[in-house]
Amino acid sequence: MSSDLELQDVSVKKPTEYIFDIHENEYIDIPNDFIIGASGDIEINKEVFEHSLVEVSYRKGKISVRSGNYIGEIRLNKNVILNIKPKAPIANLMHIISCANSEIKILEYYKRFYGISSIESQNLKHFLVSCFIVELRHLLSEGIFKVYIEKEDIVNSPKGKISFSKTISQCVAKNHPNKLAVIDYNFTSDHELNQLIKYTIWFCLYQLPNFDGEKSKALKKNLYEIYEQFDNVTLDLSRKFIEKVNKIILDNSIPTLRSYYYNIINLSKEIINASILDLEKNTNNISLSAFVINVAYVFESYLLNLFKSNQYGFNVFDGNSDGKKKLFNDNNTYEAKPDYIYEDKDNNIRLVADAKYKKSAKETDRYQLISHALSYGANIAVCILPSFITREESLVYIGEIGGGHKINFYNYYLDLQNENIELVEQQLIDCISRLVNEA
Repeated sequence: MSSDLELQDVSVKKPTEYIFDIHENEYIDIPNDFIIGASGDIEINKEVFEHSLVEVSYRKGKISVRSGNYIGEIRLNKNVILNIKPKAPIANLMHIISCANSEIKILEYYKRFYGISSIESQNLKHFLVSCFIVELRHLLSEGIFKVYIEKEDIVNSPKGKISFSKTISQCVAKNHPNKLAVIDYNFTSDHELNQLIKYTIWFCLYQLPNFDGEKSKALKKNLYEIYEQFDNVTLDLSRKFIEKVNKIILDNSIPTLRSYYYNIINLSKEIINASILDLEKNTNNISLSAFVINVAYVFESYLLNLFKSNQYGFNVFDGNSDGKKKLFNDNNTYEAKPDYIYEDKDNNIRLVADAKYKKSAKETDRYQLISHALSYGANIAVCILPSFITREESLVYIGEIGGGHKINFYNYYLDLQNENIELVEQQLIDCISRLVNEA
């Protein structure tokens, strides 16, 4: 199998660790000794296959990897990291992810570094909170850090270390000859580091924007459960702990056995400062679980939400839920499920469409969409495809099919490279509205 990228595109991170840069839906050949172990077996993390993140094949003496529809950093094994980049600009991608309201998948088996971004995204906040929960669970498994804190008290009998100077000034001088000033030490979790973490949990629960959906409910449920583990820690809403925390980090004074606290402290500070992760840049700001995004699924959800939020001149239904129907007229064996079904203002179905995140539609894609159009009685079928090159026309007429019931078939190429993505979206909506009302 031929490779789209050559080996010189590899950047070395460490002597035994290599990062291969590749775009979505591309092939790359990996040197055999990076993948094949001493036993002769292919050594790839099981999570890669469990989540179908990439396809791996061995042909003509070479290991070939196909990236597929997932983007993000994927660790294949201890030696190889695959950095799968989107073809769309990162700003457009984050806009699409936000509109799609799709989950960013966390790969807990591998951590990477992130920078900080100015791009606002509800999905990125979900991802950040999800990573925070992963770090919290790791902290709880390792143990909540406790310290000895000095405590002064006036007592009737010796308990702890007697402070003679304070006994004289605070007891004898004030005519309390039967009392002693003592210094004791409490072994407690109620210190500035844990106060920051507890405040951050509270911040996530009450200060971040209210999210909708099952994902948000699950995040909040997990946060509430973890919050209870910090019952003995003060919730300091004044954030007086910040100065002491900064000094601890600056002095590098967390014990080695509690070094796992550094990452969650840095993450907590970014969350309460309302920072947003930069999924593209690796600037060593913070270490968190890696992520992957299924761009094909995101593309489909993005278009559905785009159409539903801009319905003028047509009504749109999700063919996978409220719009699906039986394929044949005389039995229920199969279902017709185009991605989108459009009605005109008189509630007549005029158009069906499918989103296909690929360079070009296959023959089977056309057959499927034509059969759905016929089942719904639609006169127009549109296959919506992403485009990463400049085209003169977005809507391309493919042809007419049918005798008594004629169907006009089109491809629509959505320009995801355009910096003005809102304009591109409006052009798509205008085109669909025109087709529906002229059918």
